[in-house]
Amino acid sequence: MTERFDLQNATLSWDPEKSIVTCREKGEVHRKVWIKKLEDAGFLTSVIEDGARYYLACESGESQGTFLCVDRENGETLWDIPGRSFLQVVYEGFLYMIFVDEQGAYFLLKIDRADGSSVWHHRVDEDLCEYRFSTRRIRLYYSSGREEVLDGATGHPEF
Repeated sequence: MTERFDLQNATLSWDPEKSIVTCREKGEVHRKVWIKKLEDAGFLTSVIEDGARYYLACESGESQGTFLCVDRENGETLWDIPGRSFLQVVYEGFLYMIFVDEQGAYFLLKIDRADGSSVWHHRVDEDLCEYRFSTRRIRLYYSSGREEVLDGATGHPEF
């Protein structure tokens, strides 16, 4: 069954049987902009966007997957991060996500959108359920009721 992701100016459709994502313009015509085959992507779990890029979270197992950054105009892969990701958001010029590595450890990552490099990472518990931004801080909320505050520039905990 095809899954659809409605974005600001386009709709991305995911066909899991063929591992193909199709980008179509919104509007009356729904012109096809590009088609891309995603190798080893069992599921496309989320898509977010900024002015020039789409960010696709692909999953292929408990801790396997790939997070792709693709050009909005032609679908070309600009960079990727191997692993599984959750709770992705673009904020103040950076991309933030919860990431699970091969050993099953969870991290909050602050990513440079231009090249996919990590600005900083902070290990979090797997029951992290929400994070919020304020002026220069990131507040982490856990299902256990625990809260943690990070400096937004460095990722270091504030006490």
